[in-house]
Amino acid sequence: MALLEGVTRTWLFQFVAAVAVQLGLIHDAARLYRECGRYDLLNKLYQASGCWDRALEVAADADRIHLKTTHHQFAKHLEDVGDVPRAIHHFQEAETHRTQVPRMLFDRKRVGDLEEYVARDTDVELQKWWAGYCESLGQYDKATHFYQRATDHFALVRIACFNREIGRAKQIVEETSSPAAAYYLARYLEGISEIQDAINYYALSKCFNHAIRLAKSFGLDAELMSYALKSRPALMIDCALYFEERGDYEKAVQLYQRGGEIPKALDLCFKAGEQGRTAMFEVLRNIASELDENTSPQTVARCAEFFITHGQFEKAVQLFITG
Repeated sequence: MALLEGVTRTWLFQFVAAVAVQLGLIHDAARLYRECGRYDLLNKLYQASGCWDRALEVAADADRIHLKTTHHQFAKHLEDVGDVPRAIHHFQEAETHRTQVPRMLFDRKRVGDLEEYVARDTDVELQKWWAGYCESLGQYDKATHFYQRATDHFALVRIACFNREIGRAKQIVEETSSPAAAYYLARYLEGISEIQDAINYYALSKCFNHAIRLAKSFGLDAELMSYALKSRPALMIDCALYFEERGDYEKAVQLYQRGGEIPKALDLCFKAGEQGRTAMFEVLRNIASELDENTSPQTVARCAEFFITHGQFEKAVQLFITG
């Protein structure tokens, strides 16, 4: 019952306050909104009455959920009356300055003031936006300056490549180790047929699939093996198949093993052994030494029989024990 009375009393105060607003009794309406705890409506009342200092005070003390909104609305009011410096301040307090300040200054054709504002500010997103604007106008020196302030290495490499400053682009990538910048540079180098460098920068960007793709296409087996060993298992298996088809069984076996295809690695060792490639015995020994109780008994037995066939009795005994 007490709760119902409280709700009814609050509703009644709001109703009377709304009537007071319509009658122009602003002070009475403000008092009623305070008494019923509707500080959000009190805030709006002060805004509509042009009492911005009071609106900000209420928002800061009792209506903080609308504090940034109040700053934004006050900034819009200041913009309308031509008070640009204060409008900028309150847009910043509202955290809407990244879009509103550039819009306001552009509307007033004050591009020079906007550049000075961005130069004084330290906001990264604003620096990037202005750098992009300068880049769109072909002002690459200015764009580079602001991209540097924003530490946007990807954009710096993009501009360097556009201006054919390949040495500068490489320097940026090597100093920052930015994966995105390294990838962009690799794509650019691939486009101008600088294949070896492209492979290296693809690898630096951790895009081993592209490094492997190029190494395959140009028969760079040493690079292919190096990056295949650093890649994910699926790529290892794919590269193992490539080496198997080329008859490079040792590399293929190593990649099958690292990629988790132990049975396939063993099959290839057996196949090489039957062809008289005695060098594969040592590879097979290394694989067999890693077999444990989790390995299929059939796989262990097959390895042991292979060693028996080729007179490797000691190793066969060890495998039978493991099996």
